Amino acid sequence: MVALAVKIKQLPSANKDTVDFDNVVIPTQKQDAKMSYKHELGYHPSIAFIGRLPIHIECHNGNTPARYQQFETLPRCFDNLDKNGVKIDYFRADSASCQAEVLEMVEKRGKYFVATFR
Repeated sequence: MVALAVKIKQLPSANKDTVDFDNVVIPTQKQDAKMSYKHELGYHPSIAFIGRLPIHIECHNGNTPARYQQFETLPRCFDNLDKNGVKIDYFRADSASCQAEVLEMVEKRGKYFVATFR
């Protein structure tokens, strides 16, 4: 997704952008869907955006907490951005990302962490 967005000039690689990261429950009646914390069957993907462009999506079943595998997911997202020459300064996420190992990893990559709480 990132390579295509850079190629068609939807995502300028020279900018220093903000990555917004969150998890969302997608309700579905598919056979492999699991019960989510919202008490409905669904999937629970991790999604990263720059502006309105989705740049990274990893799907999880509905029966996973928002903090599930963020430490493993985020390096794949950041590596893909680096590989395509997209520079980011800020990583914005909600309280599910406030895990010591995630904060340390984001800091080591030279990114500022901006927490959003609802």
